[in-house]
Amino acid sequence: MRRSWWTWKAALVAAMAAGLVIAVAGTASAQGGAGRALAEGITVGPDGNIWFTEFHTRRIGRITPAGRITRFGEPARGPADITTGPDGALWFTEYGDRIGRITLTGKISELPVPFGNYRGIASGPDGRLWFVDKDGDKIVAMTPQGSVTEYKLAQGSTPEEIIAGPDGNMWVTLFSRHGVARITPAGVISEFLLPSSTGNPSGIAVGGDGALWFSLAQYPGVGRVATDGAITQLPLPGAGPGGATGIAAGSDGALWLSYPAANRIGRLTLAGAYTEVAVPTAGARPQKIVGSPAAAIWFTENGRDRIGRVTPAATPTGFGPLQEFAYDTAPPKARATVTAAATAAARAGLRAGRKLRLPVRVRCSEACSVVAQVAASKAVAAALGVSGSGSQVVIGTTRRGKLAKNGVVRVGLSAKVSRALARRGPTGLQLRIFASDRNSNAALVRRSVRI
Repeated sequence: MRRSWWTWKAALVAAMAAGLVIAVAGTASAQGGAGRALAEGITVGPDGNIWFTEFHTRRIGRITPAGRITRFGEPARGPADITTGPDGALWFTEYGDRIGRITLTGKISELPVPFGNYRGIASGPDGRLWFVDKDGDKIVAMTPQGSVTEYKLAQGSTPEEIIAGPDGNMWVTLFSRHGVARITPAGVISEFLLPSSTGNPSGIAVGGDGALWFSLAQYPGVGRVATDGAITQLPLPGAGPGGATGIAAGSDGALWLSYPAANRIGRLTLAGAYTEVAVPTAGARPQKIVGSPAAAIWFTENGRDRIGRVTPAATPTGFGPLQEFAYDTAPPKARATVTAAATAAARAGLRAGRKLRLPVRVRCSEACSVVAQVAASKAVAAALGVSGSGSQVVIGTTRRGKLAKNGVVRVGLSAKVSRALARRGPTGLQLRIFASDRNSNAALVRRSVRI
């Protein structure tokens, strides 16, 4: 939850001498929990790069085939699944009341939707974005302009993922119903349930045989449904415990699975040959997985803030090298500088009755937001005609500044307050500086300087 600039409860440190450089290392993300980004969804973008979501740090990431990672923020809520939309941009689901869109240059926008726990997103053959409301048991279709249509599933379905099938319909995994649903562009829904109530359908992919294949949580195997609705459940002896969450079709014709609890990647040929490989980093928890046109299989690591890549190979197991690419989730840092010359000029200007315009230079290691305030004691503020509660009253402030990384914000006073200060003298004033990381809202700077 976002916190207001005005609700910081930590006491400000004692007033510092003018001209001092104020700096403090950033804290761990308030949403990230020990700095963890919790990578979730992943897809291949129209630019040939791999795009992924970070749920807790509210960012969208991009990794090139060579392994170079760039991260963008900030959606309003944690992004979950991501896909290429019909307009050539990337679209992603969020928990809450909006669906996000990010261009290939990293510009993020959001469209309002009814509140829901949105997951699984895919482009449909009708030019709409299709996604599911996991808690609301709904399938939702939305035009790129934001027109929304909802389709109700059976209560307790818990839809998980959605994909466009080769038959021109959309297919959805029903986690709690132990089956899948097919929905036509006109909204006609058909259900196909597994013969066994064990195994919870999660990810879904189109196999090389034209059928829909889906991963099964809590079951050592996979499911398959033909476009006519014939559904089967296939055990995989030796498959990772806990079942798979992600499934993807590879360029080698095989199906690839991710096992978070077992920390493994699996490979299943259409002929039924099954092999697995362990992810080298302990606790990586491979989550979602996607095949790329460049042959590589990419997956998110929910437990270690990394993106994994494995290449199919002509080996007995079908696995080539498995690599992991870590990205920096270290807390950001910021420095705020107010020069002695600037404060001296501000004092002189106030004595002359001019408006206060005190520049504060802020340097952030990542995108940050800044507020600067001028505060006075309650008695001084009252004498200036400014009312407020507390022992210190704000008599002038900036608007919230959004700095890309580095820049200058200026704190100012009204002409009325400036004239009153000129009459009584600019004494007992403090400049307060607050800076926070725009992606996580973590506090970076909270300090004060005597003017």
